[in-house]
Amino acid sequence: MAYTLNLLKQIADGLAKQFGPDCEIVIHDLKRHDLEHSVVHINNGHVTNRREGDGPSKIVLETLHKDPALLKDHVGYLTRTSNGKILKS
Repeated sequence: MAYTLNLLKQIADGLAKQFGPDCEIVIHDLKRHDLEHSVVHINNGHVTNRREGDGPSKIVLETLHKDPALLKDHVGYLTRTSNGKILKS
């Protein structure tokens, strides 16, 4: 797990550098018993005011309850922060 997490962190850091300060990248550990603290790495957390130790977004929680065989990548969906800011992903 540690090797995989370190690799994912390196990829996230590279993507954040490539796309700039308005691109938030979040890595969750969804195998944790306490999902309310699943964020294990975040780049540009100022976008949504999230940080390590925070919980997943609504879309992550909804995805966890779906049949894995039916999951698809989503590009261009909208989400809203707790303060009402609308984000296009």
